[in-house]
Amino acid sequence: MKQSFSAPKNNVVSLFLRAFSVLLVLTMFWAPFQGVASASPLAAGSPPAGSNAEKAIFFVSDGMRQDLAEAYAGQGLMPTFQKLLRSGAKAADGGLLTQAPPNTGAGWYSLATGAWSGVHGSTNNTFAKNGQPFANRVGSFDAGVLQAETLAQAAERGGKKVAQIEWAGGRNAAIDGPTVDYISFFSGRGVATNYISPSDNAAFVAAFGLQFDHPAGFAGQAPYPGASPVDANGWTNVPKSYSPAKEMYLRVLDFGTDKYGLNTYIFDSTNDKTVNYDKVLFATSKDGANAVATLDNGQLGDVKVKIVGGAKAGLTAGMLVKVEELSPDLSQVRLFHTSVSRANASWPSWLGEPGFSGDFEEYVAQMFPTSTAADYAVLESGIVSEETYVQQGLYWETGHFPMIAYILNKYQPDLAMIGYPTTDEFQHQFLGLITPTLPNGAPNPAYDDVEVNGTPDGRVAERTSFIRRAYEGADATLALVQSLMPNNISTFVSSDHGFAPQFLAVDASKVLVDLGLLSKPQTSNCRPAAGETIGKAKACWAGGTVQVYLNLAGRDPAGGGFQQVAAADEAATVAQIKSAFLA
Repeated sequence: MKQSFSAPKNNVVSLFLRAFSVLLVLTMFWAPFQGVASASPLAAGSPPAGSNAEKAIFFVSDGMRQDLAEAYAGQGLMPTFQKLLRSGAKAADGGLLTQAPPNTGAGWYSLATGAWSGVHGSTNNTFAKNGQPFANRVGSFDAGVLQAETLAQAAERGGKKVAQIEWAGGRNAAIDGPTVDYISFFSGRGVATNYISPSDNAAFVAAFGLQFDHPAGFAGQAPYPGASPVDANGWTNVPKSYSPAKEMYLRVLDFGTDKYGLNTYIFDSTNDKTVNYDKVLFATSKDGANAVATLDNGQLGDVKVKIVGGAKAGLTAGMLVKVEELSPDLSQVRLFHTSVSRANASWPSWLGEPGFSGDFEEYVAQMFPTSTAADYAVLESGIVSEETYVQQGLYWETGHFPMIAYILNKYQPDLAMIGYPTTDEFQHQFLGLITPTLPNGAPNPAYDDVEVNGTPDGRVAERTSFIRRAYEGADATLALVQSLMPNNISTFVSSDHGFAPQFLAVDASKVLVDLGLLSKPQTSNCRPAAGETIGKAKACWAGGTVQVYLNLAGRDPAGGGFQQVAAADEAATVAQIKSAFLA
């Protein structure tokens, strides 16, 4: 992939600038905040006598567009949403009113607290805070960012039981009930392969820090002989191979150290008197008794490991492995592994399970499929297919559906706050590739053309199906949650932000260089580049907008060692920046 096709998500700060002047920015919450029963609708006002209306579901599908949800529901692809639309209430004019166009870091906290950014403390996915050195940046879900009490905390304070599952930022709103919120990573991700594909982008592989093991080296990485199939040697307890068995070694690196690597035994399982390698056995040693997966071409395997080093050493995590390519003659072999990951989970009041020693997070790691999400880096670098990206993203359901069932059955909460991430992830990558026109009606040069080189990819149908599948997954997630909660509950559905197709990005900090506010473009979001000598301003970006921060004299006395903008020049500098971005 030569470009990133993420959809813009707006943000709010004192100086708000659109970074993509050619883009349609649709900021919408999908929000039929509906009092809807599982079996029958609830009228506004007092709940029916004898009902369980004091229980509620608050479901948020990240980045969901109201228009697409309504369209898919109308086609019968989202029956749960269709029922809500028919019997509940929905936001008018395309979505909820917002203080300012939101993004993930601002939108989730606004939903969680009912407050605007100026109260809850997060204005963007990555932003700057007054009083800190100018070179610093803050992530929206970092500890200490959230400044307001959340609905979950208020409900518990009122004596209600609350569960938070994939509710972004939920782990920063400590509650006594169960919280499962995103994942932690314990390795890099990448491939071992004996060929270079036309889609392999060395610059992106290097920029994303991906592992690319190849016998001749690639993207500045040293040659790795173990990525080439050679005659299998020393294996025991393995399946019969009707062609001479081969072996490779799949390293799984954590900052250059192979901590979770796997031996692979490549064999021909077909007794057809032709060379036809068709399976790969993955094992922790050259003993088939220690196999962790045996896969066909295109299959994923879930591998559990023990974390090596660090604060969680010895605890359980997992990764997915895939036979990305396996030609019958082994001329093209590519083995892929995700990052080793583990769900972030807490449940202070959890009483445990019989025979299990460990906390709730370790229980989740051991007893449920590996927690993972779609990885834009491996897709945009071209080292895996779009189908692999989608498989990894949808594996969220494989891991979280049984987890949701366990938590809701075990705890029986009064309020279930549930999120779904895949609508966001898939629209980031594919929405700009299936939209024929730009907001001004001109043809979209990236329509069905990921390289924007004038040669159609012929994949509109496939990419459309990826987005449709994500919306169907949101519907299935809500259906599952409703099935596990009592009848006659209130169901609220929303989104943290909306989406519009994007095909073009700009270097926001280059504008600041041209204005003489930076000496060189930033190489990192929200941080001046190493060796910066001016530093009067910096850009913090997310999706389709950019926040520009001035290094204003008197705000940070040290100024980060950079030049500062005098208070008397603030208004003129702001006007200059606005003019440059909007020109």
